[in-house]
Amino acid sequence: MLDHDSLGESSAVGVMGVILIIASIIVLIQMMHHKRNFLYPPAQKRIFLLLLTPLVIGWSSWVCLLVGSKIAAIDSLISADRALNIWAFITYIEKMLGHTIESDQAAFSKEKMTQLLMKQEKASCFFCGKFYFTNEARAQAYIKRIKFGAYQYIFVLLSAAIITTILVTTRYNSYSIEHGSNGAIWLTIAKSASMVLAMIYTLLFIWFVKKIPEMRYLKLQPKFAVTQFALQLTVIQPLIITLFATEDLIISTDIDSVDNITSWTSNLLLCSEMIIFTFLQFMIYPVSDYDSSLLEKSGKINEESHDRRNLDVTS
Repeated sequence: MLDHDSLGESSAVGVMGVILIIASIIVLIQMMHHKRNFLYPPAQKRIFLLLLTPLVIGWSSWVCLLVGSKIAAIDSLISADRALNIWAFITYIEKMLGHTIESDQAAFSKEKMTQLLMKQEKASCFFCGKFYFTNEARAQAYIKRIKFGAYQYIFVLLSAAIITTILVTTRYNSYSIEHGSNGAIWLTIAKSASMVLAMIYTLLFIWFVKKIPEMRYLKLQPKFAVTQFALQLTVIQPLIITLFATEDLIISTDIDSVDNITSWTSNLLLCSEMIIFTFLQFMIYPVSDYDSSLLEKSGKINEESHDRRNLDVTS
């Protein structure tokens, strides 16, 4: 195990803590800015959940550095945050689709959302091919299908947590669960497959919505990419570091084990990387996205564009 009494490692933990405090201040400032300019609460409330992701990852990694070992509960926390992100982003898009002005106030309209969806003739839906919007019921059914495909990840995570808890508390195969039994492997495969399926449904929804002219100004792809890239680093980065550690490219395995080297290096990098993601989020989640005048301007521009296209066709 790494020696956390050494000056170098203690300093690294301290520096990472300072970096995360700065990152936390940046997120707090952005949340306060949104709170002071609560132009469209139904969507901005979802943004708060997304903004917290780098802090969840960063502080979780810092705790692992402080303790000096991997904590099983941290993995569950990151998985829960990943599921919460998918829920928050899909409902964020839904609220933005229904963003309208009523009595000079921003409000959510299910009718407005359905109308925007029906501007597109069809959409791709995993396992069901093309989804044609022949009426309002079909448009609403599409939203339900997307939600079902994405939210099943939450159900799978909860089911896996319950199953694991039951097996451990009843002492049934508890040792094997912690050290890679067939049951634990199958649970991991189920969670991974569920996560991939949820990501596919979310990406299909994003690609469909970005084709709607009124929604292009939101730049949904960069918004989703920043948060998800931060989450995926928690999975991909340790694998890469393990390969380097195995080849003695970080430190000799005679000094410490590959697992300890991977855990320490990965958590150290995650702590330092999260401040970058807080800066990126600061730029891609501006309050101006919820400005009513921008919404009206976007609608007028696209109506004029639609009229011009119709005029060209008739002429």
